[in-house]
Amino acid sequence: MVPDIRSIPKLVNSGKLRLKADIGMATFPCQSQSVLKELNGYSDLNTADLFRGSLRFEIMDLLNIKYLVEENVPPNPKTTEDYNLIKAQAENLGYRTQVDFADAACFGGGQSRLRAILLTTKSDLYTPT
Repeated sequence: MVPDIRSIPKLVNSGKLRLKADIGMATFPCQSQSVLKELNGYSDLNTADLFRGSLRFEIMDLLNIKYLVEENVPPNPKTTEDYNLIKAQAENLGYRTQVDFADAACFGGGQSRLRAILLTTKSDLYTPT
């Protein structure tokens, strides 16, 4: 486990992190995506950049990951643009991202909570459903 995803490129390039995996999993901080952020007066652009940025694709290339599974809050009227940006970035960099939704309660979660599941893969491995 890496405490901060932003450190992965540096760790890989320095030889301190050697990893070979076909599937990667990530959960980015969702505070910047949540509809509750305004109610709580929360604003953190650092975590928003983690979610919207292209770091996920850089890491997939560095580690030669074929599939990346991510979990986050589902799009809402204020964050739909972020999801569209991720899909556009993926296509521009040779990846495909598909978004689907699941209720955490169906998987043993303590409450009914809709979650977005993003599956990203290199375009040559992509099989539309």
